[in-house]
Amino acid sequence: MEKTTVQQATGSVVVAAIQFSCSNNTKENIAKAKRFIREAASAGANIILLQELFSTLYFCEEPCEVCTNALSSCCVELLQEYFSLAVSLNQVDDSFLSEFQSLAKELRVVLPVSFFERCK
Repeated sequence: MEKTTVQQATGSVVVAAIQFSCSNNTKENIAKAKRFIREAASAGANIILLQELFSTLYFCEEPCEVCTNALSSCCVELLQEYFSLAVSLNQVDDSFLSEFQSLAKELRVVLPVSFFERCK
């Protein structure tokens, strides 16, 4: 976790950037994110940034183990598995967003949250 402080006329803003390893267990990843968010807030962060796609495995640059080329035909099955993790905005579990909204409110921090959104 990196911490940067920016002085302003009205006070200071402390930004924390959180990066951690993820598994295919979404609940574990979310719990880990919350733990790191609490640590960052207790260290004085006002803005806490989580990594992209923190609730799932980050697969965007992961090639197929067979051919090591994410664009080849043997990767179709792997890509289908990963793209099955995507959800449309109206399918996002309300509890997922509301949990982080409540946590941000409780800790009085800015907490942008990303998820893998399915294209229409």
